[in-house]
Amino acid sequence: MAEWDTNFTNPGVCYQYAKGGFLNLGSPRDATLGQKIRQARLDAGLNQKELGDQLGLGQHSISRYEVGARTLPLHILRDIARELNRPMSYFVSCDDDVILVKDTKLHAIVEDVQSSSEEINLLYEFWGFLRFRRTQRG
Repeated sequence: MAEWDTNFTNPGVCYQYAKGGFLNLGSPRDATLGQKIRQARLDAGLNQKELGDQLGLGQHSISRYEVGARTLPLHILRDIARELNRPMSYFVSCDDDVILVKDTKLHAIVEDVQSSSEEINLLYEFWGFLRFRRTQRG
């Protein structure tokens, strides 16, 4: 639920006037996270209702997370990452760290190859080939 703040006491927060006061629309950080969720959802070929159904949430909640009007709890972000098959680091900046969500395809690949440095090197070479091929198409 969005917070009402008639004193503008939260720095770095966007406000919109609504009857009875100003509605806390969340921080620009929430909006950036929402844009990443939206892009991952579109990449997965899902609409807001379909993603909401998979998560046990309503379409309205997904919409508010995507526009940054609602702060996203970590456990829901984890579930979104799992459903959209993205690492947590896609959604949150972790600089040097990569956070993987269990039961995703990426997690399965990492779990499978991390025990063999030879497989990691082969996978890295193949990834280089895929990146090269992608740049040649575009």
